[in-house]
Amino acid sequence: MKVTGAIFTLFLSFIFIKTSFSASPETMLIGKWKSEEGIMIEFVKDGILIINNQGARYRIIDKERVEFDLGEMGMLLAIFSGGGPRPILRFAVSDDELVLTPLASPDETERFRRVKVNASGKDTDEYYNRGNTNFKQNNYQQAIKDLQRAIQINSKLVLAYLNIARSYSIQNNAAMACDWLKKAIEKGYNYWEILQKDKDFDNIRNTSCYQEIIKSH
Repeated sequence: MKVTGAIFTLFLSFIFIKTSFSASPETMLIGKWKSEEGIMIEFVKDGILIINNQGARYRIIDKERVEFDLGEMGMLLAIFSGGGPRPILRFAVSDDELVLTPLASPDETERFRRVKVNASGKDTDEYYNRGNTNFKQNNYQQAIKDLQRAIQINSKLVLAYLNIARSYSIQNNAAMACDWLKKAIEKGYNYWEILQKDKDFDNIRNTSCYQEIIKSH
């Protein structure tokens, strides 16, 4: 009877743990966030918060708190080994910021900005950095594709427009280079001295479209 009772208690403990973390995250939380130090966090649809994509996992308890996720077996071991309480953090979210505050040490509060992602979950930085890498490796066509994807997620990424213009210029495509250069200017690029010295535009510097852009500014 004692053995049966122990098994039954273990079963109830498992059910409690399984159901106590069933709260789903708010839709607005699903996405990626990044701190000033470059630490990435990601909320996924099953209510798990992944920090830096390196295995640190927190599970959402309710609309304001997350708890360190040891996994089902890990939580059972913690209970039976008499381990202390698992770390709990309070979170607050706005349209563009996520704030995480450990309840045990509120002075360690961290702030994260929202990272825009596309339908596949890829973010602007991923495409932008990959585009720049391809550019440096003279893989201009792929660089253009990656940078365009970055712009689709964040249309205010001025340097992506400029690097697309550079890629077209290097390939002697003056029409496309000028077109993307105009878009960069429309988005706010105005470093004219740098632009006129940029060797990546040497191939189109004497073309009428480039001269028109320079004269108009």
